[in-house]
Amino acid sequence: MSDVKVSVTFRHTEPTDALKQYAEEKMHRLGKYFSQSLDAHVVLSVESKERHTAEVELHALGVIHAKEQTEDLYSAIDLVTDNTLERVIADLSGKEKSEVLEEMANQLADKPSGLDPAQVLRVLQDREKISTTAIGEGVAIPHGKLPTVERISGLFARSLHGVDFASLDGEPTYLFFTLIAPQDAAADHLKALARISRLLKDPVLRRRLLTAGSSQDLYDIIATEDQKF
Repeated sequence: MSDVKVSVTFRHTEPTDALKQYAEEKMHRLGKYFSQSLDAHVVLSVESKERHTAEVELHALGVIHAKEQTEDLYSAIDLVTDNTLERVIADLSGKEKSEVLEEMANQLADKPSGLDPAQVLRVLQDREKISTTAIGEGVAIPHGKLPTVERISGLFARSLHGVDFASLDGEPTYLFFTLIAPQDAAADHLKALARISRLLKDPVLRRRLLTAGSSQDLYDIIATEDQKF
């Protein structure tokens, strides 16, 4: 884990020690994803009763920027942390399909989203029973829907050794984009799946993801490519 230095700035709201400490704890948690020192700059602002914003810049070898808006600052801090490096598993430990699904379900549930790992695992397993989500070229997009989810939640995971995921081309799977969507968000769910599929059609991008060295590198690659669409 790297050394983490955190600064917290309040805008249009009264500073509180509790919020400052909460933001600092969340930023220190991200230190485990970096091998070098990390500077985290957090800006907390209130624009209206319904618009509480947490904005984060992480400075290590490069710069990672994330911003989330919700109805209270604690939730905004949770979301902005959730949407950075904690969405990335750089090296899955599981070697079997069932182990990988469980590992990803547990990581998705280890968030402020209120997801239950057993429910996430079950919905991913149920989808795999219909047909494999391993589409070939080393890529799988496990996904499902839950009535308790308020917004699409997802993560990227990589297996360095490859997993037999019953891929359509019969080859091992290395790259996993996992999505859990609200039960009534069929259109958004399909759009997200299509977006991921477009991203991973690029063989150069797949090679970059396979050879990237850290969670930070993986996050940077995905974020940069996603902005092109």
